[in-house]
Amino acid sequence: MSAKTMTRPLADTAVENVIALMRTTRMPHARAVVADVLATAKAQRWDPTEVVRVLLEAEATGRNRSMLATRRKRAGFPTGKTFDVWDEALSTLPAATTSFLRTLEWVRRRENLIACGPSGTGKTLLLEALGQQAIDQGMHVRVLAQHGRPRRARATAPD
Repeated sequence: MSAKTMTRPLADTAVENVIALMRTTRMPHARAVVADVLATAKAQRWDPTEVVRVLLEAEATGRNRSMLATRRKRAGFPTGKTFDVWDEALSTLPAATTSFLRTLEWVRRRENLIACGPSGTGKTLLLEALGQQAIDQGMHVRVLAQHGRPRRARATAPD
């Protein structure tokens, strides 16, 4: 047997061991990319600390994505709309008011927001977009409904 064929199974075993350890330590996002990262690291002769950094960064990014998705699901938003669909020109709310609300400073001060007006004026869109933005900033949000209709959203400070 040549030296090349002897090291190949050992390398595969090492990668399998790393994947098993990542499964045990519950690192699904790093586990998904570990084989590619290790192959690239070997080919480009990365420093071991760079390999660890890349794997931990992949895990942290994946966990953050999962956390945001979980918070959005738990919030119970009726439509999933954000400020991406908000049209300032169609709003009767002054731009300065919208800008202030988007800072979410009022949430951090534990102040309430009441939106009232005729149907179809964008109250739900505004509240939902504010809730989505609060989740993006690490806050917990919950839409409370009465008889299947949104009644209010509640945001709390980051963890």
